[in-house]
Amino acid sequence: MGIGTGVAIVGMGCRLPSGVNSPEQYWDFMLRHGDWTVEAPAERWNADLFYDADPDAPGRAYTRHGGFVTMSPWDFDAEFFGMSPNEAAVVDPQQRWALQVAWKALDDAGMASLVSGRDVGVYVGAILNDSETPRHISSAMIAMNRREESRRLSATVSDRLSHALDLRGPSLTIDTACSSSLVAIHEATLGLVRGECGVALAGGVNVMLHPEVFVSLCKDRPLSPDGRCKPFAAATDGYGRGEGAGIIVLKPVEAAVRDGDRIYAVIEGSGTNHDGRATGVTVPNRRAQHDLALRVCAQAGLTPDQIGYLEAHGTGTAAGDAIELAALGEAYGRAESRSHPLLVGSVKAAIGRLEAAAGVAGVMKAALALHHRTIPPQPRLDILNPAIPFAELNVEVVTTTTAFPTSAGPAIAAVNGFGHSGTNAHVILTQAPQPALPATGVCCDLVSSRVEPWPCLVSKRWEGREIA
Repeated sequence: MGIGTGVAIVGMGCRLPSGVNSPEQYWDFMLRHGDWTVEAPAERWNADLFYDADPDAPGRAYTRHGGFVTMSPWDFDAEFFGMSPNEAAVVDPQQRWALQVAWKALDDAGMASLVSGRDVGVYVGAILNDSETPRHISSAMIAMNRREESRRLSATVSDRLSHALDLRGPSLTIDTACSSSLVAIHEATLGLVRGECGVALAGGVNVMLHPEVFVSLCKDRPLSPDGRCKPFAAATDGYGRGEGAGIIVLKPVEAAVRDGDRIYAVIEGSGTNHDGRATGVTVPNRRAQHDLALRVCAQAGLTPDQIGYLEAHGTGTAAGDAIELAALGEAYGRAESRSHPLLVGSVKAAIGRLEAAAGVAGVMKAALALHHRTIPPQPRLDILNPAIPFAELNVEVVTTTTAFPTSAGPAIAAVNGFGHSGTNAHVILTQAPQPALPATGVCCDLVSSRVEPWPCLVSKRWEGREIA
């Protein structure tokens, strides 16, 4: 399904590879062609022990690189979030990162101390839980009771946020593989439109703690040997895994404008569908992606030629890139009345495939591009994939820093995503309806039409504190 929304992005928080820990750092990183690929850190696992260039080597991975966050997943200020050290010791690092990044996003929105007890919804994509690996069970884990076990479940990621921050709106953890966080954003917009919450946190998280998933994936051979994603390139040879977390703060656009919030961009439409019976459960369906894009565009009240930029899923695989650009090029690039090529990019070339956090990373990139009226360049793209008919599809990959294309109306971007098992998601964003203003910390009363400051209902231990 899809829906026209009118939902403002008023805050963003992130923890991404190469030390990127804020929207400002993310923007700078993309502009300067930052390099995210590193060897697996020694604190995670011994890369030498689990590496073999032979894809058929039992128990070994043919790549030893990926997009790793520089901060240790074990660094966590438990007291800040009201946890005892014993409780924090058994909490999945995904939950820790989600908490830290959500707090940063709320702070960016000017409401970090103002949400406790309010009807704030939480929608988080999370799929893998490396801390569940039986080989790494510690004595502390052996002693866990059932209540402690639930703290490590991926399904608890959203509930951990709602509990720790005392948020009273809907709380959902979503698993649709690599489209998880884009689906989470869609569900968050639905929650706002339906009045189920007045503010929503939406995004995703992915942490890579152990080598088992790398080894398993290498047996199916979708990973790039050098650990890099190369979307749209002749050199494409698989995708590179990445980790990180991204959370955006969403609010009905009318309320955001009225309250003087700083607005990065506006979500005008979003939707999801499934590939149905494609040629394989893991093979993308061109028609499904094409139809979803056109439906979301129509429900947003837009025409396909108005889409100036596409932030593609951009797997970096030969089949995935070709199918996606054929679908979206037909939907948008070849649209009647289009006056310029559809510009295309994929942030996976800069930070890797963040799996459950991939979609929100793309939405944040598109929102920042709209906010700055500039599209960052696609890094390390020398020769385009000759199997993709870019000219015929009227699409052009952005290889230099480029002003955002506009016609008579606002700048508009689409973000596309699809999951390993067939769930597609699509989001359309437009530029903010007014010049950016500083966040005021004044939010609308969620149960009336009055505008009033939210009282500070959080514990005194949070006041004046800063987290890493």
